[in-house]
Amino acid sequence: MFKDIFASITSAARKLFTNFGATLIALLLYALLLLVLYVFFTTGVGTVTHVLLSLVVLPLAAVVLFFVLQALAVSYVRIGVGPGYLLRRALRDCWKLLLVSLPLILLAGLLSYGFGWLAGKLDYDQSRAWQGTLLNWSRFVLLYLALPLMAIHVWLAAVREGAGAAYRGFFRHLGRAFAPRTVAIYALLFALFGAAVYGLLFTRTQFGGAWVEMGLLGGRLALALLLVFVGWLVTLGALAEVTARPAQAELEG
Repeated sequence: MFKDIFASITSAARKLFTNFGATLIALLLYALLLLVLYVFFTTGVGTVTHVLLSLVVLPLAAVVLFFVLQALAVSYVRIGVGPGYLLRRALRDCWKLLLVSLPLILLAGLLSYGFGWLAGKLDYDQSRAWQGTLLNWSRFVLLYLALPLMAIHVWLAAVREGAGAAYRGFFRHLGRAFAPRTVAIYALLFALFGAAVYGLLFTRTQFGGAWVEMGLLGGRLALALLLVFVGWLVTLGALAEVTARPAQAELEG
């Protein structure tokens, strides 16, 4: 099991850093997504154009870029295909990922509402502080660990089998998300890259004047965003690698 886990991670990392064309395309998509999100959150609503941008153009662009990037991320580990093919395939597959994500998006909304409702009902006296801690950990595990892992598996199924087949086997794919190998890969890479990003963002440096501090902060932020990109692509690539053999055996059987 452990050999399989590390082989999948190293294979995904090697393909990410050796397929320069695909990595560059993914990085450009990621940069465009960040730019769109930045413009979305900084654009006011003073004019009709601003309203149109805020309510239609920018959200639509963000959704398209996000799912094209995910489609590319679950496909770059393929052997013998060039970056042009991967981009064309990602543009064709992105709508499949969006379709199979809709139930999970709805579930995420319901969970967020439920956790917010429970947080409002809690009596935060000293003797019941454990309730808030339990609620926060439950929110973290379900929204930031379980749901993304389930989403990745239905994305992989949609790319390999099509949206219709992914929906027909929806609960089967959700169950596979919690196989020991996939959970171990996701948890290991989440912890590794999460700790690195946290350290970059929340470690203060005392060096030089204000301008130097601002430059260091900007450099740490840029490096943290780059680590998020690398960590996410390696995670999706490793999960695609470790699930490819069972999926292929099932299709052949």
